[in-house]
Amino acid sequence: MGRLVIVVITLLLGAAALLSYTHGKQKHGHSRSAPSPGQEDKKPRAPDLSRLHQDLSASQTKVRVRAAHDLKEVGDESSIPFLLNALADAPKERPYGGNNESGELTVRYWANEALKKISGRDFHFEWDADSEDREIAILRWRKWYTAKIRMDKSVAAATSAKQADRNTAAVP
Repeated sequence: MGRLVIVVITLLLGAAALLSYTHGKQKHGHSRSAPSPGQEDKKPRAPDLSRLHQDLSASQTKVRVRAAHDLKEVGDESSIPFLLNALADAPKERPYGGNNESGELTVRYWANEALKKISGRDFHFEWDADSEDREIAILRWRKWYTAKIRMDKSVAAATSAKQADRNTAAVP
């Protein structure tokens, strides 16, 4: 009886999700997998991290902004090096010969927000500060990340050594 209830609930939840997804496609005329920042109900269902990482280097500012925002929502540590690079985002396009400063600021803003969420740290990167101040904050982020990698490797090595000792001691 308990398994039947679980199966029925799972089917109902799946049907509701499918209806919601289908309704979103009909209403907006496109897939809901490419949200704009701040539209939380439209975030990707199953994020493709490698695609989001690539999108941080796209030539279109909107794509870079969306990728940084979505990586914040996903919160995966493998995104940290890509987000660190995005902190130094510079314009890749100049529509109509104009300045695209607001777009690059937005990419930097979302990259910083993502890093803060993923790491639980804040190195006081000001996305709208002058380039020298931004570079100093980026160096602080990179120094922290380098130390984190070293620490993670040390912990992994110690754990492996401890496990090897247990395996050796268990053999008669």
